[in-house]
Amino acid sequence: MSVPYAELQVTTYFSFLRGASSPIELFEQAKALGIEALGICDRNSLAGMVQAHVAAKETGIRLVVGCRLDLADFLPVLVYPTDRAAYGRLCRLLSLGKARAGKGKCHLLWEDLVAWGEGLLVILLPDTADDACALHLRKLKDAFADRAYMALTLRRRPNDQMRLYELANLAHQARVPAVVTNDVLFHTHDRRILQDVVTCIRNHTTIDEAGFARERHADRYLKPPAEMARLFSRYPEAVARTMEIVERCRFSLDDLAYQYPDEVSVPGQSPQQALEALTWEGAAAAYPEGIPPEVRKTLSHELALIGRMDYAPYFLTVHSIVRYARSQGILCQGRGSAANSAVCYVLGITAIDPARTSLLFERFVSEERREPPDIDVDFEHARREQVIQWIYGHYGRNHAALTAVVTRYRAKGALRDVGKVMGLPEDLIRTLSGQIWGWGRKLDEGALNETGIDLSDRRIRLTLDLTRCLIGVPRHLSQHPGGFVLTRDRLDELVPIEPAAMDGRQIIEWDKDDIDVLKFMKVDVLALGMLTCMKKGLDLLAEHKGQHYTLQTIPAEDPRTYAMIRKADTIGVFQIESRAQMSMLPRLRPRVFYDLVIEVAIVRPGPIQMGWTASMRHQCAMLGSEDHSEETARMKVTIIGLDIAKSVFQAHGTDASGKCLLKKKLGRSEVVPFFEKLERCQVVIEACSTSHHWARVIRDTGHEVKLIPPEMVKPFVKRGKKNDAVDAAAICLAAIHPDTRFVPIKNREQQSLLSLHSTRTLLVKQQTMLVNALRALAAEFGLIVPLGNARLPELLAKIETSSNLPDALKQTTILLFEQYGRLSESIESLEGGIRTHAKQDEDARRLLTVPGIGPVTASLIVASITDIAAFDTARHFAAWLGLVPRQHSSGGKTRLGRITKTGNREIRKMLVLGATSMLYRAQKWNSAAGAWLCKLLERRPGRLATVALANKLARIIWALLSRKEIYRPAGRSVATV
Repeated sequence: MSVPYAELQVTTYFSFLRGASSPIELFEQAKALGIEALGICDRNSLAGMVQAHVAAKETGIRLVVGCRLDLADFLPVLVYPTDRAAYGRLCRLLSLGKARAGKGKCHLLWEDLVAWGEGLLVILLPDTADDACALHLRKLKDAFADRAYMALTLRRRPNDQMRLYELANLAHQARVPAVVTNDVLFHTHDRRILQDVVTCIRNHTTIDEAGFARERHADRYLKPPAEMARLFSRYPEAVARTMEIVERCRFSLDDLAYQYPDEVSVPGQSPQQALEALTWEGAAAAYPEGIPPEVRKTLSHELALIGRMDYAPYFLTVHSIVRYARSQGILCQGRGSAANSAVCYVLGITAIDPARTSLLFERFVSEERREPPDIDVDFEHARREQVIQWIYGHYGRNHAALTAVVTRYRAKGALRDVGKVMGLPEDLIRTLSGQIWGWGRKLDEGALNETGIDLSDRRIRLTLDLTRCLIGVPRHLSQHPGGFVLTRDRLDELVPIEPAAMDGRQIIEWDKDDIDVLKFMKVDVLALGMLTCMKKGLDLLAEHKGQHYTLQTIPAEDPRTYAMIRKADTIGVFQIESRAQMSMLPRLRPRVFYDLVIEVAIVRPGPIQMGWTASMRHQCAMLGSEDHSEETARMKVTIIGLDIAKSVFQAHGTDASGKCLLKKKLGRSEVVPFFEKLERCQVVIEACSTSHHWARVIRDTGHEVKLIPPEMVKPFVKRGKKNDAVDAAAICLAAIHPDTRFVPIKNREQQSLLSLHSTRTLLVKQQTMLVNALRALAAEFGLIVPLGNARLPELLAKIETSSNLPDALKQTTILLFEQYGRLSESIESLEGGIRTHAKQDEDARRLLTVPGIGPVTASLIVASITDIAAFDTARHFAAWLGLVPRQHSSGGKTRLGRITKTGNREIRKMLVLGATSMLYRAQKWNSAAGAWLCKLLERRPGRLATVALANKLARIIWALLSRKEIYRPAGRSVATV
């Protein structure tokens, strides 16, 4: 038989570094255990109540809204509002305590609870049954009568049952009913260790030194009702009383009725009538020659929809804020989906003229979505605070506040805090966290392995596991950049308000997602530095040239402006000044405003992170279409992606808008005639062994040709399909991506020289395998010689003179030695050709002056580098070779021990070998260079010194090739690179 039970003392992780579980985890566990209701009581806060409300609806478990109050002169209490009015008083009580104590704190007294306690059920949380507890029980009974209770909670200490017995007797004497709670901090027992970690973070200590700051027992997780009845079998009435409290607390967050402030300035007008009057008045001013019929129709449609949705007060509020800013000469501009509103334009909120642009109002406000409108208004950043303080003064501080932002742990911050708690050394924490880039939300096991740290160590493994658990956990509340919640009734009766860190500001405890759940409307009052620049520019025009402009009256579609935009001359221009935007502008070549709208929409975090843009979706949709005719090939195309196969090539061409115009298969003999027919465009080929030849052939037909690395193409290949047409389309998509890099096209001489090097590398590998086989074969019969190819004749002599070896083995060994000799001759012949080139080439001779660089290395560098000017700095060149250590994201420590897998592997290998040889001979050099190398070995022993020296060689190579100089050890220009 199930026992009715509700857990009334549950702390979520919105108590900030106290609880260890989210509301949804707690409610899902409660459902699995058969608990009928949960009372969420975060400490001096209602920050997690909306998420608990959502979790309760998803799971079907009843939520009892509550809060734990830590009073300065009284024992802690749990309070539960029984109705909407009591909830409002609880919010005002919390706002009062937070206003006294400041951000993130709360200072309340017993008299405050009594003054604001009407309608609240209060549960006392005693520790021991002493005289102080008896006094507090009497005061509680006198103040709250039948709304007073006392909690019975196991502490898992010696004589715990006697403690509960004495508390129950004390409550009986004071005629205060007892109720059972479990004081839950986490939903399952395995979260105990994470709860210890957040406790240590809160107390700024380590797990080894925490002592009694940690919870003294691991029992503070949700338990089934039957288990709670067993644990408190002596107090069945206290267990049953939990459901009595649930029945008394009928308040739900669904009872909150949000009312937007009225903005009617004319008595007797409704908000809708006031908005319509202002709209038609503004339309007449915006179109002095008469409102165009299409605009009039659009305005009527929008006003009707606004009326049906009852959003008129919201538009009036935004208009009031904008009107104040304009009256003070503060430049402002609405943006976002509100730009689709003709009403916003005639009210002066936005500057997008509906007569020049096709607008879709339903993108902003829709009856189907039933979402509250959200207008973002940018103000001059230097004067936005003036607007914010006007809002506080106009609506009152009890009716206006900024929304909060819940600052949650990301991977790097979580790893740092957990590492400190686990007592890891600071340099170890820095090394591990240095593998996490930017705002990472997960740990990359592969990157952590590359640090060389033993991740199997128990403490490090536990640190990483706890870090994963801590990611996403709230740490504290901060303020939204400018999202205001405004109300007609008191805002502090809807949600507690607390002071922000910045003087003169205050925030609510809920973030923008929470207020979206409750259908609250907010106004975003944002700051934009570019508006300050524009304001100063408009003032200068008015002062010096007598030209008076506003954002709405600036001449539109200026051809010279768009010519600068098409050349990506947009540094300092808001929205199109980033590198990604500047790389896209010359490709899309905008000529009118709507072209810019499309371009900005494409280069956004969402489409880029998803790997799609509007043009990409269109092109992939065209993949299944039939081949176009030969006439289509003569149409104007901007980019052609060419997939090179053994016998048949596949061409995929698009125009500037991304529309697919060309899909054609080409035989090898058809390539040149095909490209001769096309107008000049950009041809992109995936880099491979034969792509350099075809790139030169196509370039000779007059087209711009680029080679793209295969790893850049792979992310754009459509999943589930792999054929030439898909590959060619993916090359086009990769080519227009702003982060794509290209491979230089090599000339015939470079290709022939690289073929020599690749052949030499192959033969050297074969020779190495052959030598290893010889040594292994001899070792089986006990014949061992020191390492080094120079000792191989000694091995051959031992085999020939040995009387214990089988004749078959001797014959096999002689055949292997003959093959070794032929390989050595071939390698020597190839190296002879390479040395000849090194002596003849000017750049190679220049490199030969550098210690540690021989003819093979010099020739390989010259053959591999098409244009040294492509590398802006010596560090850029070293990074291409994979010899620059990755830096800490904050620009701190570097890791010289790691050689990356990117860059030119052969050059990197030769430079590392040269550096190794130099360090090996360092002590034999009686020179300043030898002394420098010895000091390098002292500072960075072993592999670190090798990579550091190879890095320095790479920088010297860049300096020699880019400046056309020779190596001068005594000079400052090169030797100090």
